[in-house]
Amino acid sequence: MYIYSREYDASISNFLGFFQIRTGWLPFAQLAHDWVQTGEMMPNLLGLLAGHLYFYTHDVAPRLLLPRRPPSFRDFVAAAQRDFEAAGRGEAGGK
Repeated sequence: MYIYSREYDASISNFLGFFQIRTGWLPFAQLAHDWVQTGEMMPNLLGLLAGHLYFYTHDVAPRLLLPRRPPSFRDFVAAAQRDFEAAGRGEAGGK
């Protein structure tokens, strides 16, 4: 349901035949309904988490501008050393 709600976020859905809500809020309405009915919300929270992880890894992350490979520790240390030396010369922070 989470994936469906993210895909059709702006559309209107009928919840329980009585309420019309935006589809983006459908998982949370289901969570509240199950909590009132059974007193448990952990299965729904785990479903929300799993759905969000799937949605993020398959729809959001591929569209981000990320490097092809993460920087190595050597690259990180070299960049930190350059920043440290630049700060010592007064180039950083507007000094």
